[in-house]
Amino acid sequence: MVRYIIKRLFIGVVTIWALITITFFLIRIMPGSPFEADNLSQSAIEQLESTYGLDEPMWKQYILYMENLMHGDLGISYKKNVSVNTLIARGFPYTLSIGLLSIAVSAFRAGSAWLVRPADRLKGAGVFHGSTRHRSK
Repeated sequence: MVRYIIKRLFIGVVTIWALITITFFLIRIMPGSPFEADNLSQSAIEQLESTYGLDEPMWKQYILYMENLMHGDLGISYKKNVSVNTLIARGFPYTLSIGLLSIAVSAFRAGSAWLVRPADRLKGAGVFHGSTRHRSK
């Protein structure tokens, strides 16, 4: 059982690493810059790319990204100039409340559906005379 758990954890870690790596490189090979839509001059774009390290080779960007990710640093938002961790922390209470509300609604619906049709449940258990189980001869 321990080997199975270790194997599953290893597969999970490799899968997450692969997804992070694929996403990183797909974003980096897209043409253009994240700053081009802001109608900035070419020198301003180059300065911003230098500030965020986007002028470095892709392999250096990847290594830095993975190092930061291992320390829990998700970087700075290009558009809002705020830490991504801060943005996630701001939105988390709303996400949590919506998630808990959806769980409560689902539990209520499942519970009410279970209570509405007790006769069907009892028929399946062989309690009513129409059942083929436990017939006396």
